[in-house]
Amino acid sequence: MFLKKARQNAENIISEIDRLAKESSSLTKKEAANSGDTVVAYIDGSMEAINEESKEMLRNLKKHRNQAMSRIRFLKRHYRRI
Repeated sequence: MFLKKARQNAENIISEIDRLAKESSSLTKKEAANSGDTVVAYIDGSMEAINEESKEMLRNLKKHRNQAMSRIRFLKRHYRRI
């Protein structure tokens, strides 16, 4: 999910850069600065989406690891008795 959002944000960034390149001759300094802020906002959005999804993935991996370790400990105890 986060890769899809990051890709979408990257496409938005590319579109914004293309738009800036096409209109660069007619942009005023203020418009250029505002457009630059838009590009930075897209990048920040991508970074935030990736960061949040990475945290969630890490939590899930830790949870699965703990479950696997519990199962391994149980099996070791069980087979020691057999």
